[in-house]
Amino acid sequence: MVIDYWTTCYDFLLVLAVAGMEVLMTIDAVTEMTSNALFLILQVALPVLLVSLVVGLVVSIFQTVTSIQEQTLTFVPKIICIFLTLVLIGGWMMTKMVEFTTQLWGDFSLYIHR
Repeated sequence: MVIDYWTTCYDFLLVLAVAGMEVLMTIDAVTEMTSNALFLILQVALPVLLVSLVVGLVVSIFQTVTSIQEQTLTFVPKIICIFLTLVLIGGWMMTKMVEFTTQLWGDFSLYIHR
């Protein structure tokens, strides 16, 4: 799958070069896009991961104190809390991802000039 993606990108750049368009995709631009994408991934995933961590810790402490060693006890509260977290902040998460994608596609013309 990765090979197909890079082959497609290379073919696209070849088509642009044949059409006489100058590609201005510098290493700095790629680095900035990559760092923005990684920051967005952290920003969007962190609330869900923190909720899962806190719920797992609380359930683990509860199991230790009460000596209950039920395997499914950790999964049900985590699933419920993660679902509630996604319901509460899912709109914000989607808005952030759509804004990033819109900005990325909107700036696409800056990297290719005639």
